[in-house]
Amino acid sequence: MFSTLWFLIKAFILVAAFAWVWGLGGTVDIDAFNIQIQTSFGVFAILIITAFYITSFLGRVIMAVINAPRSLSKGYSNYSHKIGMQSLTYGLSAVAAGDAKAANYYTKKAVRFLTDDYGLVALLSGLTARLKGDEKAAEKSFNSLLKREETSFLGIRGLLQTAIDRGDYRYARVLARKAYDQNPKQPWIIKTLYNLEMRHRDTKAALPLLQRGNRIGAFDATQAKYDEAAIALSNDDLKTAYKIAPTYLPVALEMVKHYVANDKTRRAKNLIMEAWKINPHPQLLDYWMGLAPKKIQENAMRMMNHAEELQRTNADDASCNLYVAKIALRYDFTAQAKRFLELAMNEKPTMRAYQLMDKIEPMAGWADLIATAHQDKTWVCRLSGKIFGEWQAFDNENHFNTIEWNYPDMVREQSVEQFESAPTPFFITDKQAA
Repeated sequence: MFSTLWFLIKAFILVAAFAWVWGLGGTVDIDAFNIQIQTSFGVFAILIITAFYITSFLGRVIMAVINAPRSLSKGYSNYSHKIGMQSLTYGLSAVAAGDAKAANYYTKKAVRFLTDDYGLVALLSGLTARLKGDEKAAEKSFNSLLKREETSFLGIRGLLQTAIDRGDYRYARVLARKAYDQNPKQPWIIKTLYNLEMRHRDTKAALPLLQRGNRIGAFDATQAKYDEAAIALSNDDLKTAYKIAPTYLPVALEMVKHYVANDKTRRAKNLIMEAWKINPHPQLLDYWMGLAPKKIQENAMRMMNHAEELQRTNADDASCNLYVAKIALRYDFTAQAKRFLELAMNEKPTMRAYQLMDKIEPMAGWADLIATAHQDKTWVCRLSGKIFGEWQAFDNENHFNTIEWNYPDMVREQSVEQFESAPTPFFITDKQAA
């Protein structure tokens, strides 16, 4: 309503202005080229104004015709940029979703329509090539990103991912160090470089990365503490390892052994009890039984009571009850052994538990259940699921501190759950970096 009223007001003002000009007095005589024209001043003014507007209109038409090619080119450029950016966005989304076919389609469109892309098309081309498994094309695209300062980091990251995918960890370490030099506070860079340094068993270079990453939250705090202790332990620095993580099982076993060798009975017993509460191990129980006073060792019942003293510190743990049941059978306390085995099987029915029950009740059919039982705790790699006879800092594939005292089937279940719940990787993931 107000727009209509405003239009009427402007129209009224314009008509009034023309009427005022038309009514102006005086005459105008024009004598040129043997042509004489005499008219009123108002008419002459209106003619001049009209001529000005006609000339202006014709000038705009002529300029529009002259600039038409440039305007069409600019319009096409804007259209191409819009289509190119849409294709770039859809292409990156397709890469993130793992859709190689769609990523390839949108990559071709982005290459066709985008010219000034700031390296984004090269990035998309590299990611698409990686998704398709074309390592040469991916490496070529990522290398092109290194030519521009603003995209060099993306190029390094892409080349790093490609190197890790093909198992070239030596080149990957070189690239990871370059990435770290450019962005030393990025958690994923610290984790990637740490894992690559560990793959080369360079604990001296890895330790500062672990400590820095732990300070900024790049690592799980507990695992970082265990890894730092494991580094010290692998370098035969038991004192430092114990200071960092005294109850970490590999450290605790070594320190108890050291205490026993140096007749530090009280310290050994205290450490055994603390470590037992976290993760019972048969060697801890053997040390515990060996540290019993001589008077106790001469009496089977008192030795059993000594074992039960340790059992009570972690009475709900299946392996704790299983190990104490073995002690009971050693001293021929069958009823007590059965009670501990039943406690163990209620929590975790393992092969060894059924075997021991079969010794106690050979006609009860326990042997038939062994095939369906869980495997007993052992030293197992949490990444590969491979079983080892003892703890060691590095496994056969140069994974660091991945061997733990655990149930093998539980480790495999956790690995499957982590794999199934992990999102499709868009760039380097921790698992790949490892």
